[in-house]
Amino acid sequence: MISVDEAISIVLGQARGYGTETVALDRACGRVLAEPLLADRDLPPYDRATMDGVAIRYADFTGGLRQFRVVGVQAAGDEPLRDVPLGSCVQIMTGAAVPDMLDTVVPIEDLTLVEDRVVFTTDVDVALGQYIHRRGVDVQEGGVLVAAGRIITPADVPIAATVGRAQLKVSKVPRVVVATTGDELVGLETSPAPYQIRRSNNYGVQATLAGYGVHTDTIHLTDDRQVLQTGLGDCLKKYDVVIISGGVSKGEFDYIPQVLDDLAVTMRVHGVKQKPGKPFWFGTNADGAVVFALPGNPVSTYLCLHAYILPWLRASLGDSPSLDMYGVLGRDVEFAPELDYFLQASLVTDESGRLIAMPLDNNGSGDFVNLSRADGFIRLPAGRAVFRRGDLCKIIPLVKGLVV
Repeated sequence: MISVDEAISIVLGQARGYGTETVALDRACGRVLAEPLLADRDLPPYDRATMDGVAIRYADFTGGLRQFRVVGVQAAGDEPLRDVPLGSCVQIMTGAAVPDMLDTVVPIEDLTLVEDRVVFTTDVDVALGQYIHRRGVDVQEGGVLVAAGRIITPADVPIAATVGRAQLKVSKVPRVVVATTGDELVGLETSPAPYQIRRSNNYGVQATLAGYGVHTDTIHLTDDRQVLQTGLGDCLKKYDVVIISGGVSKGEFDYIPQVLDDLAVTMRVHGVKQKPGKPFWFGTNADGAVVFALPGNPVSTYLCLHAYILPWLRASLGDSPSLDMYGVLGRDVEFAPELDYFLQASLVTDESGRLIAMPLDNNGSGDFVNLSRADGFIRLPAGRAVFRRGDLCKIIPLVKGLVV
């Protein structure tokens, strides 16, 4: 067996790109942007009023003028007035373009309208350039609005719309299949016998990968060596990534490692010093397919998905590496085996702003119901038997909804 860090390094060393494609803006969330979004003009594109009021020349105000003749109204979307005499002002609305010769906006609450004039209230405080969002102060034409190599979020969508991008160039996602194995597994529509369970791991993997825009096919293969060889052989021809759930340990019917060897898939990882998920298997074949074989217990599958498959996928899509997440342990934990221990945990913030990772009690790697309450896995490294409340710990957050 190898360490978790060694396994992660080997898996990430096999990251590979799958090209790019163009998608409609309304389908871009969750995809990795393959080219930067650039400003097609200065942003904002004009000096923009940020308050309802009047636009004046600041020099008129510092010269002692406190009454201004209103010579026009400037609404949002109107072409800015081109001629405003000295000592005059323009009534202006939020979002409207400030005429070039005016440089300051005074809010309406500091004014009194008397016929065609505005009178400033006593001791009103006015600063040069106030309440004007200056042209180009956010980004100048040609500037980068959103860098390439990051997952597109809902906040990026209106930015793309602002610069007229109805379509975006994104990293193409790989073709993925999830193969479940095991004679004890039956379909959703089946009423299982007492000794059977319904298939579920494939749906969890599908739902998680969907957040990255990855469509995942599924198949189920029985614990028969020839069935496995034929089914997985077909998968290796059709898909870029094959994810297998079950049959990877050392039981009598755990045929997956030998079948993959027969199919000329080079084993790169088999067995990691961790709990759960110790039998994790990873390999590649000469045609470029990548194979992840995960233990069949649901929690083990979910952990290996987040610890290995998702980092590999993000690296392959060109996503910028995410910063490691840390928190403090919410209670004492004891674990004697020389393995990295991954505990399901809820995450909360205390009154001092610390992220508290509270381990959740569970009944082993088959207790997948607990995952619905978990926000992440705590990683407790091998080499220690006792971990105290308040100790710093590394956290693998679980994907919930759209990836960020």
